[in-house]
Amino acid sequence: MRELKKQSYVSINAKSNIMKIVMVAISIVLTTLILSLRANENYMWPSQAITVNVYAYICLIILAICLIVDRNLKGHDFETVKSWVFFIVLYAISLFLTVGLTFVDDLLRPLCIIPMLFSLFYELRYGFLATIMFSALFVLLSGEAVESLLLMVLMGAVGCVAARFYIKLKTIAIGAILMLVAAFFINLLFYYMLYEEINAVYAFEHIVSVVIAVVALLVVSLLYKPTKKVIVWNSRIRDKLVSLSSPESPAYKYMKSASIPVFTHSTDVMELAVIGAKSIAIDDVLVKCGALYHDIGKCESTDYIKVGVNIARKFKMPENVIKIIKEHNVSVKLPTSKEAALVMLADSVYTSYDYLAEKNPGKKIDIAQVINSVFNNRLDKGTLNDTGLSVEEFTRVKQSFIDWTTMKN
Repeated sequence: MRELKKQSYVSINAKSNIMKIVMVAISIVLTTLILSLRANENYMWPSQAITVNVYAYICLIILAICLIVDRNLKGHDFETVKSWVFFIVLYAISLFLTVGLTFVDDLLRPLCIIPMLFSLFYELRYGFLATIMFSALFVLLSGEAVESLLLMVLMGAVGCVAARFYIKLKTIAIGAILMLVAAFFINLLFYYMLYEEINAVYAFEHIVSVVIAVVALLVVSLLYKPTKKVIVWNSRIRDKLVSLSSPESPAYKYMKSASIPVFTHSTDVMELAVIGAKSIAIDDVLVKCGALYHDIGKCESTDYIKVGVNIARKFKMPENVIKIIKEHNVSVKLPTSKEAALVMLADSVYTSYDYLAEKNPGKKIDIAQVINSVFNNRLDKGTLNDTGLSVEEFTRVKQSFIDWTTMKN
């Protein structure tokens, strides 16, 4: 019976892996077509064309591996077709831009727009990765001096940081100013490194390409609404989760004053659930907040799920947290996400432990045995079938629970 349940978890991961393979295959074909067209021009030697192609494939594979391994990208569910199509399109656009900008005068090349897009859509570290990859690819394609690579990497790195200011409308101006000022001084330094003299005119002239990049990113961030949803998750919602989990938040103070037993149980569950979340690299900030308030309804009523949802809405908690409140009790609703599953498992462990301790006063309860029993029970009953947890993740979470509670006790 348990083997059938395990197979259902594996099938979930299999679909994701198929999507990843398709994404890499399509991108390699696309890369080959573009670079072959570019390499057929007379200025590029055959050996150089091979180098460029090999480098492009390496770039793609490194970036794909980073995105595949990191399952904790906020706002992006890399288990869906839409998310992979989005990545393929972004990579293709970046490749086209890199090739196309080799034909443009150096004063008008907004190459830093590529890492800025990766930083905006995903996270800062992926912007830095894109900076290195596409800057080096551009130098190989264009035949620019190697020194230009340093300039492009510096501009791309600054662009990645500046792009994060485009998350909120009120900080866009800060990002634009940061980018322009940095571009001026970087170009000033670059010219000095080459010719050992200061040339402010050169620096001002090369700001034009940065202005183009800044304006382009502004248009993208304002007009592309799906991006705004991702950005909102990356900033406002995440900040809200951090704020709610703080001892200074009204919701935290309310629960602590309303019921010490509920508060104590909830903080124990929160602590354990976060350990599990970190063991499989899912959103520990969301898990922390969801676990902290999963039982908040018990402060007022025995019908605590419904009341808890109402209290959560009163404190303006995000829907992701409310969903965990609804799904942490399997007798009410089964969990449909990894985050909800971890809160449910941590809650079940402590509830079972407290029950056994109450029924057997003075007897030492083996917490590791309780954890194994809870996990096996949830597995046998198919409680986790819709959560997306793989067998490997299930095992890692269970072991992290055992290690933490054993060390703590």
